[in-house]
Amino acid sequence: MAASEFSTTLAHHQQLLEATLSLLGVAREERWDDIEAAGVLQREALARIESQPAEPLSAEQRGQLNGLLQQIDHANQEALQRVEAWRLEVGDILQSFEQSRGNADRLSKAYGG
Repeated sequence: MAASEFSTTLAHHQQLLEATLSLLGVAREERWDDIEAAGVLQREALARIESQPAEPLSAEQRGQLNGLLQQIDHANQEALQRVEAWRLEVGDILQSFEQSRGNADRLSKAYGG
């Protein structure tokens, strides 16, 4: 790949890393109201990469991209784990509410309320 094309590719991958680290930061801080906006930025950065035509890379270029891709993958994995833990926690809370509501309904029927 020509140097100018590779610098664009590298810049797009750097933008994806920054967006992914931002998403991870939001997840670490448990700012769940901001998670969707951070995900949009990540998807936009990924779309820029996907819109580029695939070109053969030199060994040095592959090495540079590989380092970025490993950082992106690590941050993304941690963010996904944190979001999944939050999703499960919210699911437990909602289930608890449903059980409480069901108990209240049964008590109301039993005591004519």
